[in-house]
Amino acid sequence: MSHSVRLSTIALAMAVAAPVCAETADELRQQLEAQKALNAQLRQRVAALESQLAGAQPQPALRAPESRAPVIEPDSPEATTAIEEALVSRGLILLPSGAFRVTPRFTWVHSGSDNYRDRSDSYIGSLGGQAGLPWGMAFSASIPYTHRNTSIGSNSGVGDLVLELAKKLNNETQHLPSFVAALSYSHDNGDDAFEPVPISYGFRSVAGSLSALKRLDPVALYGGLAYSHAYSKHVRADNLLGERPFSGRIAPGDSWAYRLGASLAATPDISLDASLSGAFIEGADIHSSATGKRTLSRATIASLNLGATFMLSRDLALQLSASAGATDDSPDYSFSVALPYRF
Repeated sequence: MSHSVRLSTIALAMAVAAPVCAETADELRQQLEAQKALNAQLRQRVAALESQLAGAQPQPALRAPESRAPVIEPDSPEATTAIEEALVSRGLILLPSGAFRVTPRFTWVHSGSDNYRDRSDSYIGSLGGQAGLPWGMAFSASIPYTHRNTSIGSNSGVGDLVLELAKKLNNETQHLPSFVAALSYSHDNGDDAFEPVPISYGFRSVAGSLSALKRLDPVALYGGLAYSHAYSKHVRADNLLGERPFSGRIAPGDSWAYRLGASLAATPDISLDASLSGAFIEGADIHSSATGKRTLSRATIASLNLGATFMLSRDLALQLSASAGATDDSPDYSFSVALPYRF
């Protein structure tokens, strides 16, 4: 068994960097390490997709049951509550037009078994920005910097830039949740995508998502589906997929991601969250000049996620989250700390 919901969206992209046609035990271990890295990277991208989930027009912030103060509309300066901040971070509420938000985040992801040779640790610092737009829309961008330690070496570098545009489709009613559609683009600008210890995804990709939010004060229930498609490209590398050197075209597999969860407004300044997220990832097609066509195995990722949001001031929040993998392809566990700031 091997982050992030954007926690992840959250550890690194889908790199294929260790031998697939291994003929020795050491090469097989490298192949398994590469598969774990691939799954961890995809899980992080999926987490980013899942964060495309809500509202164009501001929605009333959820409140703790004992709070009897007048209801404050989210577009007023006093409206920021812990649960509202949590739902914005998950894409379930969009910022009001003219509002801005900056989020520095640090994530640690651990993958591997009890055998030291199979272990991998990723330390990811990322910076994200969001802007509320007219017409019930919002724009966001993020870029990570990653350091990875694995059984075959270590590496550091900048990851891929991700851009996203989201729009609220409807207002929530007594019986109908609010829906949000989002479209994101990931550029292939990151470092060392095809090195033995990959840092970035290495492929341009587009993703679309549809998400829903239903409030039952003091609880908010949510869910979402996302689909991601990556574009193939010709790759040259000194050592990739068991070939030295490698030259060929790689077509990464498409993926479907899902998320189901609930957030609780414990108090106006504290919210708690629990969710289940995962993805089904098709195997990549490899067209190599040396070995011809082959297809890598599929992967299934799932994780249980727990989180909490604390309001430190009207504009600044502290967010903590932890995830535990539920399948062999998933990272074992991850931990994330974020400090979203509104202005």
